[in-house]
Amino acid sequence: MSSSSVWHAQSGQWQRLGSTSISPGTTISAKPIIGGSIASNLEADFESFETTCAGGPLLIRRSYAGSLVFPSTFAASNAGIDVGRRESIWSFKPTPSTFAAGGNDTWFNNFLDSIPSGHKTMIILWHEPEGELNKGQFTLADWKAANNRMGAMVHAKNRPELRSAICVIGSWGFDPRNPGVGTEFWDSGFTVNIDYIGFDPYNSGGDFTDLTNQPYFVEALDWASSHNKQVLLPEFGCSEDPNGDHTKKATWIQHTYQLGISANMYAMLYFNADGPGGTTMLTTTESKAAFTSINADSKI
Repeated sequence: MSSSSVWHAQSGQWQRLGSTSISPGTTISAKPIIGGSIASNLEADFESFETTCAGGPLLIRRSYAGSLVFPSTFAASNAGIDVGRRESIWSFKPTPSTFAAGGNDTWFNNFLDSIPSGHKTMIILWHEPEGELNKGQFTLADWKAANNRMGAMVHAKNRPELRSAICVIGSWGFDPRNPGVGTEFWDSGFTVNIDYIGFDPYNSGGDFTDLTNQPYFVEALDWASSHNKQVLLPEFGCSEDPNGDHTKKATWIQHTYQLGISANMYAMLYFNADGPGGTTMLTTTESKAAFTSINADSKI
């Protein structure tokens, strides 16, 4: 794609300026959309992250509502700052059994209706459920039923800019040491009700093994492919080398992006905060340059 192209946040597609051969709104980039998530929900802070770590605007942002947090409208949620600027991925954590039984229907219907027309929004209900499932805080059956209800309600709006996804951890979810492994997360209803499958991969401490060489993550990708679902990474992140080699984190970021291209991922969002393996914040010249480079390449 030449530099004479522009991303339309409302349509979520590329347009090539001045083109007579490509219709406006035609998607002409197959690379994953690059985005991010930070601890703050202030637009000024996200724009600062874009400027200092991404070399320019990011096209998608992840935000989170805590357990039992139900904002009255999309504008009142922590995703409201995205409207007119970028796509949104919004995660929320209702009690799965209550949501599955219809106890949150009135609120959720009104919330979906409040999302501005044309604003591309992906909804995730209770991301990374592995920990809660393993502790018995809710059941897998309730989590599946809640996600089916969420996806069906999203699709009932008949608005293509509204989409649904599930998100599990990834490698850990397919590791046999985990009491609940990944293939159990699939439900036949997801074929219709869920649009995307998300994974949240991180490196672990001083381990910088490429995701392509992590057998359980490869298994996770194959699992998603077996159900004909496009993958996205609502979070990915990398800690620094404890021995001070800043090139290792930079290389891991770039290799993860290359996997995103080869695996036809929809989007990849860097988690610039404290992650499960320590801080994943982009603080060094090398890591910022790596993230800047993949953000720029994703738009070519």
